[in-house]
Amino acid sequence: MEKRNFYILIASVSVGMSVFWLSIYGIIILDVDPFWNLKNDGLITITGNVKEDLTLSLDDIKSSKYHQVEDQIYHFINAIGREFDETYSGTSLWSILEVEDILEVGASTFYFIGSDGFKSPKPLSFTLAAENLNLIILAY
Repeated sequence: MEKRNFYILIASVSVGMSVFWLSIYGIIILDVDPFWNLKNDGLITITGNVKEDLTLSLDDIKSSKYHQVEDQIYHFINAIGREFDETYSGTSLWSILEVEDILEVGASTFYFIGSDGFKSPKPLSFTLAAENLNLIILAY
């Protein structure tokens, strides 16, 4: 019985040390902020080539102030060629930019940057967002 308890102790310490070092790796090397949700009240911040940064909460995005898109079907093809359809509802990105009037003169492209630091690989055109009011949405 004592030998079994010793093995359980060793396994527990090993798992604990692994979790500790992976957490440190995530915080320091990957720049993961474990307190991001506590520090950021807004769901999304629009920043960059804008007159002033705009932070919107989920309630702001869902408000009737902006054009709402309901049950829009999107067709996807993943990296291995599998095709599928998904249905999303959300707020038109262009309607937010238009209502808030935050774009700088001459701004033509934008990137999506996630809270985890992922950035869209190519810049997207504001013209694309303006011409496809019901397709470029902030889904919720």
